[in-house]
Amino acid sequence: MRDYRTYNVNLRGGPNVYTPQMVIAGRYEAVGSRRGSVQSAIIRNRRQTPSKLDVAVARGAGTGFSVRISGEESRPGSIWLVRFDLEHTTPVRSGENKGKTLTSRNIVRDMERIGAWNGTPTEVALPSAGLSANQGCAVLVQNDRPAATGPILGAAYCPRG
Repeated sequence: MRDYRTYNVNLRGGPNVYTPQMVIAGRYEAVGSRRGSVQSAIIRNRRQTPSKLDVAVARGAGTGFSVRISGEESRPGSIWLVRFDLEHTTPVRSGENKGKTLTSRNIVRDMERIGAWNGTPTEVALPSAGLSANQGCAVLVQNDRPAATGPILGAAYCPRG
């Protein structure tokens, strides 16, 4: 997995990470439990010039997927397969939530670079996404500048089932 502290330096200006941190389109971040902050970041992102990059993920043979990327985006990027837990329940043993049981969703567990985007239509075949029973995946195309920690240019969930 990429160095999340470097990612945070580029995103927030400092290396400190926290939970539950939400990153919106690789441009903004917010405390995940603060609904208003998250919604504000989403609205701010939607006001940005939307990417003209289309990412489509279709079920392939067996446990694999086919990824198709097209559009008018000219910035170079990396194509990432993101694996995440659909749901995770944690009993809290200390801190402000001591004694509570928290349920979180879509917890990123792994990111794997599966290709490059150079501004032309691209297809990537994934023979297997390597998912366990409680996992899902998504494909992101992320600006390579600076050092593969830039904004998300396009994204799509992998189909389930």
